[in-house]
Amino acid sequence: MQYIKGNFVDTDGIEHQELFFLLDDEKRIDFYQAAQISKKQFLVLCSDTNGLIRVASVSPSIYRKLPDNQSVQGHYFNSLRQENGMPMSTFDLVYRLPKSVTDAEIIKIAKLHLAGNEGSEIGHTIK
Repeated sequence: MQYIKGNFVDTDGIEHQELFFLLDDEKRIDFYQAAQISKKQFLVLCSDTNGLIRVASVSPSIYRKLPDNQSVQGHYFNSLRQENGMPMSTFDLVYRLPKSVTDAEIIKIAKLHLAGNEGSEIGHTIK
């Protein structure tokens, strides 16, 4: 068995906990190809422990055995690719979000972190 290591990607960033995902034999070619092209972190689809499909940012390294005190947190499905076939990075993902979506996410984050924020528009100026 082989494993890959990465972190789940959420709307507000990358989770801090590093996880290991099982890399099945039939999925290795896709991973190898993306790892050879990227040579740095790239985005993939993986399952989590609840069986949900999630986006993860993974390193291009493959592990032949799990480190001590680690367990498999899901399965690798496939790499996420751009239109030109290049593996997708977190920057590529955010860059391709529609402006209205990124604005809405910024507003949500601002409401969580700024006390008493009643703003509902990005770029709103006070006159």
